[in-house]
Amino acid sequence: MYDKEQNQRVLGGWLKHKPIVYVDYESQDGSAGDAKLLSIGESSWGREEGYSDYSAKIWRWAKKGDKWSRQSEELPLWRLLDLTRLFLAVINGQESGLGEKENGSEEDKENLMSFIQESLQLYGPRINALRELLKTRQKSNTSASPNLFSFATSELSQDAFLSWLLQWADPNNMENDCKLCKLGQSLVHLFTGIKPEEIMKVSVGRQWKGIDIWAEINDDAFLLIEDKTFTTAHGDQLVRYRETTEQEYKGTRTIYCAYTKTGNEPKAILDTIAQKGYKTIMRQEILELLTGYDGDNTAVYDFTTHLQTLEKSTNLFRELPMKEWKDALTWQGFYKELESCLDKLEWDYVANPSGGFFGAWWHFVKSEEDNVKMYLQFEQAKFCIKIECYAPSDIRAEAREGYHKLLMTKATELGLPVRRPERFGNGNYMTIGIVETEFIFGDSQINITDVVTKLKAFEHLVDECMRSENVTSNEN
Repeated sequence: MYDKEQNQRVLGGWLKHKPIVYVDYESQDGSAGDAKLLSIGESSWGREEGYSDYSAKIWRWAKKGDKWSRQSEELPLWRLLDLTRLFLAVINGQESGLGEKENGSEEDKENLMSFIQESLQLYGPRINALRELLKTRQKSNTSASPNLFSFATSELSQDAFLSWLLQWADPNNMENDCKLCKLGQSLVHLFTGIKPEEIMKVSVGRQWKGIDIWAEINDDAFLLIEDKTFTTAHGDQLVRYRETTEQEYKGTRTIYCAYTKTGNEPKAILDTIAQKGYKTIMRQEILELLTGYDGDNTAVYDFTTHLQTLEKSTNLFRELPMKEWKDALTWQGFYKELESCLDKLEWDYVANPSGGFFGAWWHFVKSEEDNVKMYLQFEQAKFCIKIECYAPSDIRAEAREGYHKLLMTKATELGLPVRRPERFGNGNYMTIGIVETEFIFGDSQINITDVVTKLKAFEHLVDECMRSENVTSNEN
């Protein structure tokens, strides 16, 4: 039998997961009761490999016997959040942005939704508690008025604002608020190129065939908008939306396709989106339009302020020393600046057991002697020289050691400060050298020209390492 006092020993690290915060959960576990504790603490993985990670765990008691069940689940914290996000999206009939796919029949889906509907009495209070916690977490500037978009942070809220403003573009709204009508018409012009004076009527809607926002303009134009905040387009959705619209109108309307993003997006992804026939509209372009508005509508000013806050966070890398870059948006801004200075640089979020990071990678140089590429990568405040190697484990280990020695030799010759990693991995992507970020950034406000000059020196180091004669000499 489960003995609460006896089994509190788990809180002292009796098992591998070490709880730091926990809940006695048995009485709150719906109608099941086999989950005795919920905890957040130090994970069961990582310590043997020399790093700390944190996780959530559900402590379940075996129905038979006198021990914790092997079904006591432990989840990395980001997976817990993603799973919650997926569940809430299903409840609300929305896309989570994670790229979910349906599996099963329509009957299976209907049964799931019926079960959820019947269980809302159980789920509802928990969802409301989450909502209140998220509201409390929002931190706004105490010297400013409360901003609607500090609370309405979802893509659906942004969809609603843009749809609302587009509908104001209809000339019938001119007598209600001419400044707001003109702003809406300017937004139509931004998306389509149709001049404000040529707009005779506008009808706007949302979520038709999965399209976030759509607008029929006059009798001969149709605008579809895929609207994003911090997620990105996935799969073939953009091509599918365009083809669906073209099939619907069969040449009777000119189709305008637009992709909006108020977060940050890598140039490589934007180029791909443009190749699919979409005009990309970024935060800066919307901001430029909104800051020209001199009316008194609170929603417009709140959305403008919201975008200005994102823009400021993105550009803080120009003002603050690197050690003070606390926001992921600041690293994204830095990477976007590097996109214009370094060839074929890409960046994105990289998930890993340590919690993940926003990384940037570029300058892949392939050896002519084997199937190894050396390249450079930022892992936020960590600057690495890495190799990519798809080979059996023993061959990867041999390649890693050989290229590390070659790298250290060439770095010494060129006078570049490269050190050995604290530990080597053995995956397809392996760090073989670390550069202290103080050398790249210094300890004060950065000079982007100096940073790029130093990064170019490491590009030269990679080139020297991967020259055929050096690789051959290293193998011998």
